[in-house]
Amino acid sequence: MLQEVEPGLFQASYPGEANQEHANIEALPDSHIGTDPAGVKSWVEEMASGLGYDRVEWVQSEKT
Repeated sequence: MLQEVEPGLFQASYPGEANQEHANIEALPDSHIGTDPAGVKSWVEEMASGLGYDRVEWVQSEKT
């Protein structure tokens, strides 16, 4: 999930689960913060790809 937590500050939150197909991989951190939403998404997607994931599914914030 990607959301603006403060004006101009974006946070991507995700489960901190390791790819079970790669036993030696440590758990992912559970969030990433940045000032550019596209940059935050790109960082998460590149990290996930490097750990062997095929894709990242982005969900809408449940914040009303």
